[in-house]
Amino acid sequence: GDQIRKGRVVSRLVNAEGGRYWEVMAPVTLEGTVTGAVAAKFSLDRADRLASRIRTRAFALTAASVVVMGFLMTLAVRLVVDRPVRQFMAAIARVRDGDPTATVRVSTADEFGVLASHFNEMLARIHQFNDELEAKVKEATAELDRRYQEVQRLNELLFRMQRSLSHAERLALSGRI
Repeated sequence: GDQIRKGRVVSRLVNAEGGRYWEVMAPVTLEGTVTGAVAAKFSLDRADRLASRIRTRAFALTAASVVVMGFLMTLAVRLVVDRPVRQFMAAIARVRDGDPTATVRVSTADEFGVLASHFNEMLARIHQFNDELEAKVKEATAELDRRYQEVQRLNELLFRMQRSLSHAERLALSGRI
């Protein structure tokens, strides 16, 4: 009452058994003097129902957004991470099975692209090393074969000389007899 007598508008929230409402009281002034007051009550039931509907819709929208975001994140991970990893795994399987032309075809500029480039370079160096190793093995095998032929020739010569020596010894023994 004191506030209204001073010419101020008073409003307050009232929680009663019948529900919640705003009570607003405004002074009525005539010729600068407060002669009375007007009070009005505004029920909040409708506002509470509206707020409840808004909360329910906001919750449903949030839940739907989470599901959509989960789906989009799964799709993004599948495209950005899973696909390049599968390409790497396929290339590794081809290398394991002996395919000398196995490479990884990732054409992005991210970490997977750099990794694919290094992987392909590594495979190229391994193939180059294999080729060099095969050439050296062939060369060593040819040298070994050449030496084997030489040893075989020397063995035949030795065998012939042993036979000649044996024949000479027999002749010498015959001469002595």
